[in-house]
Amino acid sequence: MADRDKTQTVHIPASKPIRQGGADMDNVSTQVLSDTSNIKVGFLTVIVGPGKGESRPIFSGTNQVGRSPDNRVPLDFGDATISRLQHAVVVYDGNARTFRIFDGGKQNPIHVNGERLSGDRPINHGDTVKIGLTTLRFTVA
Repeated sequence: MADRDKTQTVHIPASKPIRQGGADMDNVSTQVLSDTSNIKVGFLTVIVGPGKGESRPIFSGTNQVGRSPDNRVPLDFGDATISRLQHAVVVYDGNARTFRIFDGGKQNPIHVNGERLSGDRPINHGDTVKIGLTTLRFTVA
């Protein structure tokens, strides 16, 4: 693997224990939301970092977010601190009409509205999501 493909680590002092590993994402109950339709239900728009102004759609169901084009939501703007695969997961439940964001268990943290994400939480229109060195604004379609 070329060095340019490796995820760079951001050193941020931990205020609480960091959850390691991504295996627990396999047990996330919302993984049953296997809707793979191309219905756009939201957007992530870069407001700080490489690709500023660029936007990526969020689709109904489960959305893996990462640097690789293999993710449903590829953040391929040049921020090597974003993991290639499933750095985060955004899930839209069409029945409940709710969005949730999950930590993909990668080394670099995710922050929602300035607070470190541990596990999962709801995400709402206008929230900011920081993945690696990139900050995005979440909007509902």
